[in-house]
Amino acid sequence: MQPLNLIWVAKFKDDSFIQQFEEDKEHLFKEVQDRFSELKSFSLIHNHKDFVATVDLEKGIIYCNLFQPIIAEEFQGLKNNLRLIYFRRRRLEYTSDFKKVNTSILYFLGFQYNDEFGKNRKIMIQLDQDGNIIFGDVRTT
Repeated sequence: MQPLNLIWVAKFKDDSFIQQFEEDKEHLFKEVQDRFSELKSFSLIHNHKDFVATVDLEKGIIYCNLFQPIIAEEFQGLKNNLRLIYFRRRRLEYTSDFKKVNTSILYFLGFQYNDEFGKNRKIMIQLDQDGNIIFGDVRTT
């Protein structure tokens, strides 16, 4: 199994936090889900590079390295009911004779909210194992 280069840290409104890996223990994301209403921010931290992507769930902003917001100006309006989006996808590539040739892991990080008109909006970035980012807006009804 390919090791994870991006690991998560969840910070809560009471200043407590949960790290995905703590000594020899791996915390399950379910522990974060159980406390979604208390969640303040959620970060993906690269193991080998100086890179951190953070979702601020109080302001509705995604930061890169805790300083530079990576959210377009048009998305900086009123946001109600902010919710975290986080998941991983493993991509397997095979040859025509079913021999595995490549495995990659993609991380998806962002938030969804209701805008001033009550429409559900999603802001999400996609990251690869090297910390490269693809940014997008998904509009839903």
